[in-house]
Formats: sequence, structure tokens, C-alpha cells
Amino acid sequence: MGTIKIHDLSFRYDGMSSNLFDKFSLNIDDSWKLGLIGRNGRGKTTFLRLLLGQLAYHGQISTNVAFTYFPQPVHDPSQMTATVLLNIAKMDSSELWRIQIEMDKLQLSDNVLERPFNTLSPGERTKALLAVMFSESGTFKLIDEPTNHLDVAARDVVADYLKGKTGFIVVSHDRYFIDQVIDHVLSIDREKIRLFDDNYETWQREFDKTNASEKVEKQHLQSEIKRLDVTANKIKQWAGNAEAKKSQLAYKYQGRVMMDKGFLGHKAAKIMKRSKNTLNRTEMAIDEKKTLLKNIDEMPQLTLNYQPPYQQHLM
Repeated sequence: MGTIKIHDLSFRYDGMSSNLFDKFSLNIDDSWKLGLIGRNGRGKTTFLRLLLGQLAYHGQISTNVAFTYFPQPVHDPSQMTATVLLNIAKMDSSELWRIQIEMDKLQLSDNVLERPFNTLSPGERTKALLAVMFSESGTFKLIDEPTNHLDVAARDVVADYLKGKTGFIVVSHDRYFIDQVIDHVLSIDREKIRLFDDNYETWQREFDKTNASEKVEKQHLQSEIKRLDVTANKIKQWAGNAEAKKSQLAYKYQGRVMMDKGFLGHKAAKIMKRSKNTLNRTEMAIDEKKTLLKNIDEMPQLTLNYQPPYQQHLM
């Protein structure tokens, strides 16, 4: 049994003020059908690139499985599709049947093999590249947005195809697609990465439940921050008036023998110290509550990510 062990993974791109991943740990079994979800910019594709070893990071990623990535680069799309696919799979022509078996499951006709790759529709390219990926046994698949440019019928075909596969991570914004093909969900939120043992629908129910509770907490935190901000401003105003009060006291007691000449300075210093300590405590409370506020995130529903092909093809 293969595993992917991630321990204390931290990563940020140059110029980022905070880590995209911060001491993140996770064990992934190579039999999982894992859906990776989260808003754009949360690090989904970055996570796949980290697994592929394409980015430098802190922490550990250890595994006894090899990875393959979709979509694979096609260096010369003017070549015949058969040549392109064999080059990607590092096979010779005698092994083309392995790819054809997967193409048949994806309802992709063999005649596309005799056409230049760049004449295939986006949907045909997607199916062809998936066929190559799954013609290779013994690898863990990293599938990035396979439903882009697929119509409804093609999306259903790919979903049915992946239902019969195991050992992959799939990134998709298509809720209906991803809910059919996965048995685990890895959710990347603003400050949390959470693993769920089930499909997208189960994750959504748990997310909605958690989010409802966190929205109430968010309103409370915002109210507390506002109240503390008002308090901090009052303290600053109080401290700012300390010197003025010192001058008023000096004028009031001017000429009195009983007044120690150091009394006014000592009294003003105590006022300033007390106000400074109170201000520090208040500002620390504000910072703490703002940190808690960052953990509360709202994620929009995943939507159908269908985009019509940009080319028109003859039937």
C-alpha cells in the first residue's frame, strides 16, 4: 500500500507576506479518490506542484509512489495524436492498445489517433490525455480541472470513467462532477486545511453547519473589536491630556510650600504609565481577536464550470 506523508509543510511565493501553507501535515493513502477544493488563490495547483517536487518548500513530503499530472504538456501539437500520446506515455507503437482501451472507456474514437493533435476539440484532447494518464499503472494521478471546456455529455462520460478509478487527487470547480467521483475531500480555506472522509455533499453539510456557527462568532468578534477600538482611542486621548493636567496642577499649587517639587512630575508619570499599560493590553486584545477573525471564512458554492469550445467542428 502506498502513502503520501506530509509533515510540517510550509511554503510561500516570493513577495508574499505570509505562508500559503504553514506547518501543514497530512497522510494520503494511494487508494483515495481525493477532491481538492477551495477558492482561487488558496493554493490548490500549488499543492499539486509541491507534490511533484517543482517548488522548494520547508518541511517533509515523503512517498513511495510516483506521480503523473494532468494536463500533460504537448511539445509538438502538430504531430499525429498517436505519436503525441505515445511520447507522453513513453511507449512504443506496440503498446498503443493500452491507450486505446482507456479511450474506448471514455467514448473516444480511434480515428482521432490519425489526426494532428491540434485539430482535436478541447473535449477530445481532455479525453485523450486522461486515457494516456490511466494507461500507466502504478502511479498516483494529479488531475487539475479536467472539466474545463467539456460539455454536459462529455462531463458525464468523464465522471463515469473516474468512478471506476482509484488513486488520484482531482481539482475541480464543478460541484456536480466532483461529488460523483471522490471519496475524500481536502478543503483549503483561509486559515485552515480540513480533511473529510466522504464526498463533496457530506463536506458541504459539515461546512454549512460550521459556517453558521462561525458567522455568529464573527459578528461577536467584530462587535468586540469595535468596542476595544473605542476604548483604545479613549485611552490615547486620556494619555494625551496628561501633560495638560500636569500644567494645570502646577498652576493650581504654585507657590504652596507643602507641595513637593517632584510631586507633579511623579503624578504625571504614574498617569502616563497606567494609561500606556492599559493601552497595550487593549491593543493586544484587538490583535488577538483579529487573528481569530481570520479563521472565519466564507466559501461560495462550487458551480458548473462548463465553457463552450472556442472552435466549431464539423460533425
